[in-house]
Amino acid sequence: MIAFAAVDATTRVIRGRERAATAPKPIKFFEDPVSVEPFAATDLDGRSVSPADWRGRIVLVNFWATWCGPCRVEMPALAALQTRYGDHLKIVGIVYDDASTENVRAMAASLKVNYPIVRTSFDIERSFSEPPVLPMTYLVDQAGRIVSAHAGQLDMDLVEREIRALQDPSRRSP
Repeated sequence: MIAFAAVDATTRVIRGRERAATAPKPIKFFEDPVSVEPFAATDLDGRSVSPADWRGRIVLVNFWATWCGPCRVEMPALAALQTRYGDHLKIVGIVYDDASTENVRAMAASLKVNYPIVRTSFDIERSFSEPPVLPMTYLVDQAGRIVSAHAGQLDMDLVEREIRALQDPSRRSP
């Protein structure tokens, strides 16, 4: 009888750990979000990209490099997010290496990227800081404030929950 009780207790502990391991990460927006500094950039297609145009929209700013494996993995998922949320979300890719425009364009095409890509600049890095790792992604709310940051490959479930939370008008300001 004692052996059965020990097995039952062990099973409950293991199941509890499994549930905890699969529980979604909580959304944690910054307590004091910072406004994105103004900058002007031009994407690979010659179109203007500026935070002034982002007001009223949720924006994901994703720093990446052509040599970065995790960047390549998450780019199709970002493209899928852009398609799913349409005009309610703007994704901007920031290339953080000195690969040729042709190489960047080819990589973006092969991964079916459907959002603007610009090269990093001093002004962009002043707004978001130099990324400590790649990929590095910042979430900007409708008021133009950086409300969260994700270092490394994105947890797409968490990012999508953050986007939905920002879309919810009853959400308190961070």
